Amino acid sequence: MIDSFFIEEGDYLVACDGRPLDDGMWEASAWCERKADQAKSLIPGWRHRIVGMVFPDADAAAQAAYQHVLHLIKLGKVEG
Repeated sequence: MIDSFFIEEGDYLVACDGRPLDDGMWEASAWCERKADQAKSLIPGWRHRIVGMVFPDADAAAQAAYQHVLHLIKLGKVEG
């Protein structure tokens, strides 16, 4: 099972999710793409994972992914 949500933040469309790990914990990740790229047939996107951190449930993981990607957007470091 994957718990996720989709948001628009600044110039980006973002999907945040929590993915289950084998030990019952959850990892966090976010997928970002620029809104302006929606008109193109090939859309570049960037997946960001919070490496080295695990979370007790899917909601906590998805919320952490959201906070992480907000930070990257503010720093201008979404695209690699």
